[in-house]
Amino acid sequence: MTDAAAPRTKRVVRTERRDRPFKIGVWLTGAGVAMFIVGVLLFTVLGGAEVLGAVDRAEVGTPITFDAEDRAYVVVFIRGEFQEFNFRAVSNMRCDVTTADGASVTVDGSSQAVASESDFGSSVGTFDAVAGPTTVACDFVRDPGGLLQNYAVAPERKGAKIAAYVLVGLGSVVTMIGVRFVITGLRGRSVVEHVPI
Repeated sequence: MTDAAAPRTKRVVRTERRDRPFKIGVWLTGAGVAMFIVGVLLFTVLGGAEVLGAVDRAEVGTPITFDAEDRAYVVVFIRGEFQEFNFRAVSNMRCDVTTADGASVTVDGSSQAVASESDFGSSVGTFDAVAGPTTVACDFVRDPGGLLQNYAVAPERKGAKIAAYVLVGLGSVVTMIGVRFVITGLRGRSVVEHVPI
């Protein structure tokens, strides 16, 4: 007796999705997007707090005098009617600050190390004050034009700003890593099968 002939098969290569990298990627992408959104929202809230919670505000050209605490303060140009005007205004602003101990500090909008912008206003710069009467006098080096030319002085929330930067940066990185995992999962792996003809 002879054995029955082995069934004829053909070699088929198919792509199989890799579930584990795909699931990890979806989770990382979601977490990264959430961190990014929270960071952007925190920036917006801080921008609003700097304008709404300012120690005082005035028209550009009018000095602001207030009783400062021993801490850092930020000068904010209150948002004008056009984005282009805001940029021109901030880069043309120069503020002379006289602190309670008689020291003079210059805040120059064109040379900020880190600038921030929100729906409420644009930062011009920061300065460190000592406790006591402090005067901030801001004016334009060159008039940028425009109708709304107001500025405010507010306590700087440095810790919260750092947290916002970290969330935005980390959220971007985590999102990119997550997308890479999703692509790897979707691209899958090659599986060789032998199917009957």
